[in-house]
Amino acid sequence: MSHLERLEAFRRELSDICADISTELTKDGAVIEESCTNLVHIYNLKRDINYIYDEMVTVIADKMPQSMIFLPDGTEIERKQSADRKAWDHKGLADEVATRISQMAVDMDTGEITLTPQEMMIKMLDYAAPSYWRVGELGKIGVNPSKYCETSEGRTSIVIKKGKV
Repeated sequence: MSHLERLEAFRRELSDICADISTELTKDGAVIEESCTNLVHIYNLKRDINYIYDEMVTVIADKMPQSMIFLPDGTEIERKQSADRKAWDHKGLADEVATRISQMAVDMDTGEITLTPQEMMIKMLDYAAPSYWRVGELGKIGVNPSKYCETSEGRTSIVIKKGKV
């Protein structure tokens, strides 16, 4: 039996087990403690699968010849690299973003300021959230967030866009 066949059989078996547990819970006299014990085992299985998945991501990402692979069923496998950012210079970055927002609030044809100061401050929330800066949004206005924090190599991840499986 191939790895794929074994994985598909495992998925079916797991689905059957979960259906059986749900059915047992609907019966009169069901013992909730027994189902809770099953839930703990499923939780442990989930943790184990997450560990196995993370290990496979590391190995596969390292072996991928390019950043995108297309499978015959239409599934796309994309290798991405993130950056861990910390020790932000929040005041410096906020100052630059505020400058960009005020510049964008000027109509280039008439010179009219199209946003009130309050609207400009609220606009800041498009680029920052209370606990983190929105890196993608900062990039859209030409701000390099790495200039305002310590950046180290992040973890490699895999994005799976579901195909026909």
